[in-house]
Amino acid sequence: MATFNTTQNKNALPLSPSQKYRLFLKSVTDPWPFVLTGFVAGIDQANDSFAEYGQGMAGYARRYGASYADYFTGNFFGNAVLPSLLHEDPRYFQKGTGKVVTAPCGRPQARAGASAIMAVGDRTMRISWAT
Repeated sequence: MATFNTTQNKNALPLSPSQKYRLFLKSVTDPWPFVLTGFVAGIDQANDSFAEYGQGMAGYARRYGASYADYFTGNFFGNAVLPSLLHEDPRYFQKGTGKVVTAPCGRPQARAGASAIMAVGDRTMRISWAT
């Protein structure tokens, strides 16, 4: 699985808007999302989710297209458009140091949860409006 949107450099320079769009393009053209989309479409096909799509290859193709379109638009707005407009950095900054906590909600989990509401802005840390 690609990790384009993560960095271990806690002092990384902010991304320019063009870099944010390039990161988005790299994410959506990587082979991994196409494979994952295939699995999601297959599970939806097996469960007959969205029955209006029908069965067979035509139904699978519709589910695949809808699933990839969902991924594409979420990535487009969450990693390119909104971070550019709101001057936020779409990357996840890995801590990279410390020990692993095995409690159900230890530091790694709390840090990951906080990243859903906090973002590194182009200049400061603040509430994330893009995610």
